[in-house]
Amino acid sequence: MNQLTIQTRLQAVKEAQTRTRLAFLASTIASLSVLIAGWNAYFSWTRAFMLSNEFSKNGFTEAIQRETIKELLEAQVISISLLGVHLRVDDFAVLGSVAMMVFSTWMFYCIRRENHNLGTLLRDTQSDALEVRQWVYYGIASSTVFTTITHQDRPIRDLSKGPVQEKSVLFLRPLLTVLWFLPALAIISIFAMDLYSLYAPTYYAIPHTPLRYAKSFNAVKFYLWETPLLVCGLPTIALCWKVKQFSQATSHVLKRYSTLLSLTPRQAPGRLEPTGTGGAQRSSMAVATAVGRPLEFRCPRRRRRRRRAQWRIAGPFEVVERVERMFRS
Repeated sequence: MNQLTIQTRLQAVKEAQTRTRLAFLASTIASLSVLIAGWNAYFSWTRAFMLSNEFSKNGFTEAIQRETIKELLEAQVISISLLGVHLRVDDFAVLGSVAMMVFSTWMFYCIRRENHNLGTLLRDTQSDALEVRQWVYYGIASSTVFTTITHQDRPIRDLSKGPVQEKSVLFLRPLLTVLWFLPALAIISIFAMDLYSLYAPTYYAIPHTPLRYAKSFNAVKFYLWETPLLVCGLPTIALCWKVKQFSQATSHVLKRYSTLLSLTPRQAPGRLEPTGTGGAQRSSMAVATAVGRPLEFRCPRRRRRRRRAQWRIAGPFEVVERVERMFRS
């Protein structure tokens, strides 16, 4: 592969990484906005001011209470200045769930394109010269942020090149997994907060009777209003799971490619062949692209002996017969 082609494809990989980070940032901000607005509406410490039937007789304290209530009501609204839209907590069941599904879909296609661009470039350059492999690897690795290639979380303090024991922070990798599933967690929290609102005292009426025991409560209308949570929640959870798989596959293929940096093309093992998430080998990248599976790579292992494989899959009666034949012979 010539230098111009590698440079063009390497630039495409970097642009795909930038799009993935942008989608991840937007998804994280939107999910956190939903979680924070819901927390302010139902679990804030200042909620008690909303449930009081009268203000303080002290003028200074009364002004503080009025301002606190005003800020609390404003905190329950998400303002999208770019679109000129205001989204209230009461509308999260419909509009919030649809927004989370849209962000998850955007994130899925961005990280899918990053994985396929990166994976095909590494597969096509694995047999090139050592300088080319180093150029490709370090050009990609230097642009990654959330894709961890090593478990080294220690800072570099000196210029020595000796072997360094890898040490990772325990909570970082699980925290990243939580961030991948943040849109799904936002939808689950919306459903939980809506159920909590049925039995929590409401501050929109006096007396503060919970909505479940109010005369105007309609159970059928409430559960119909919650239907979009189920319709959008299941696809969102599936998309978040796929995003996690693509992230792990990208990290895996970069780790496999890093083992080729110290080997010449003759010393390098067999070509890295694409495999699916279930471990079955795929001979064509078009198959993985069509089904939307993450593109992983690995070196083909040595074939095991046929007799050993037959013994592993044989039933108990067949094993007894083979033992008898072996002793007879």
